[in-house]
Amino acid sequence: MRRRRKIFFWLAGSSGIIILLLLALNYLPPRLINSELLKGKIEDIISQRIGGEVAFKNIDLTIFPRPHATFRQGNISGEAANVSIDYISIYPKILPLLRGRLQGTKILVISPDINVSLSGHKKTEGKKPVTSESITDFFASLPLVYPGLVIVLEDGSINLIKEDNTVFELEEFNVRIDLPPAGLKVIKADMESSSLKLSARRDNKEMLVRASRLKGGLYYDKDKTSVYLSEIIFDSLDLKLSGELGIDNSSGLISLSVEGKELDVKSLREPVLAIAGDTPEVQKMFQIIKDGNIPSITLSSQASSFDDVFKAENIVIMAA
Repeated sequence: MRRRRKIFFWLAGSSGIIILLLLALNYLPPRLINSELLKGKIEDIISQRIGGEVAFKNIDLTIFPRPHATFRQGNISGEAANVSIDYISIYPKILPLLRGRLQGTKILVISPDINVSLSGHKKTEGKKPVTSESITDFFASLPLVYPGLVIVLEDGSINLIKEDNTVFELEEFNVRIDLPPAGLKVIKADMESSSLKLSARRDNKEMLVRASRLKGGLYYDKDKTSVYLSEIIFDSLDLKLSGELGIDNSSGLISLSVEGKELDVKSLREPVLAIAGDTPEVQKMFQIIKDGNIPSITLSSQASSFDDVFKAENIVIMAA
């Protein structure tokens, strides 16, 4: 959880220092400024913040019509992830920034290409597990630290790689995250993508499932934390899904619900068995339902931990 926080908000934590430095240098004669030295200093600041390596081709400052700094052709590398970025622009509100605050700042990230390795990383002994309480505490702290912060990612891609094979590929995705002004505690994030690929290998045979549309988001308030999919369309399977993973912020209870409509059993059998064929409940379902069309099916689960909410014995399947 701590590493994900660092990667996700690495610029938010460094923006004030960097832009104040750039604003000050903007008024110095060009002959007094070593641009390569300045770029190196900024890369060092960000690298120390995230615990990885950061490099940019160049950094530009624009004062008019709105002050902002642009970081071009960046690369961020860490233990399990590598991110390349076309450019990042940071638009701060100057008065709060002069007080050391990022209130109302907007961060625009263009064409982030995120590659994450799922293999070869040992679990750290003594590392605290991700719990519902740690997640709700994290979201509750964001408006206090970054009030009014807006993060926009455009035309991005994510690849999850396991044993040199890409098992998850999300392309052309756009994300907008809005943190509330000081005093308010509602966080919203919206995400959409026009291309999703899931890959699974079973009995030396690879299955590839494609989706042409994905919409979802995140919502947080004092009562609930929710990550949801409002729509995902798998063209090759003629399947539409929606779902939600939610946390009751008072009790810590975690709930999962997934709904599918107009399921064609014959077209679903092979890809589902490839992805989840080791699950006894999945095997049993396809032994009972061999063919035909299911108008609606719902999977739901409740538990006190993330491990338990995904366990087969806690999942209830209802078909109509």
